[in-house]
Amino acid sequence: MIRLLNAPTSPFGRKVVTALLELDLPFTETFVDINVPSALDAKNPLRQVPTLIDRDGTAIYDSTVIVGYLDSLAPRPTLFDADRHWEQLTAMSLADGLMEAVRMKFLESRRPHGERSEQFITRLSARIDRSLHAMSDQSSGLATGAKADSLAIGCALRYTEFRHGYEWRKSMPALADWLDAFGSRLSMQLTEPDRGQPLAIMPRDE
Repeated sequence: MIRLLNAPTSPFGRKVVTALLELDLPFTETFVDINVPSALDAKNPLRQVPTLIDRDGTAIYDSTVIVGYLDSLAPRPTLFDADRHWEQLTAMSLADGLMEAVRMKFLESRRPHGERSEQFITRLSARIDRSLHAMSDQSSGLATGAKADSLAIGCALRYTEFRHGYEWRKSMPALADWLDAFGSRLSMQLTEPDRGQPLAIMPRDE
């Protein structure tokens, strides 16, 4: 069975779990602490989550690579469209960049005042704002179904709210409406960052 090494608040990991749930692929999830040595080190020398351990023990990372791999395992791949492949990957790259900017700003903001760089925080805030506006400009074309780019953008926006706040909604109502609709999907509801337990889908009896 597929194993996923993850952390409950990782938006990158959430992207992978939503893909697993949407594709209905059996898996077990284990939460790991990336700040201390663990079994993760032997599978991913970067000590990053998510890291997927395939059925034969092969490790696969990063999150976008994992999502593509999972879609290839599904009986009927659905997350990527042949005529939108590069468009989807570009949108996923934007989502990943937003996640990373929000994560870095959160971490920098927690540093002691004497060590914190307000200039860096300002630059990250501008990057976050640009990313949100780009997503807003594209909101009319976002699918509300299970597509790889929609999953990535949905997870990125929820993580932005989790770490950065909800202020963006005031100036981007169409994007906020899309997120509210997309967030009603079961895969999104089951993977909120405040969840306390890892998830699993067990194989069906033959």
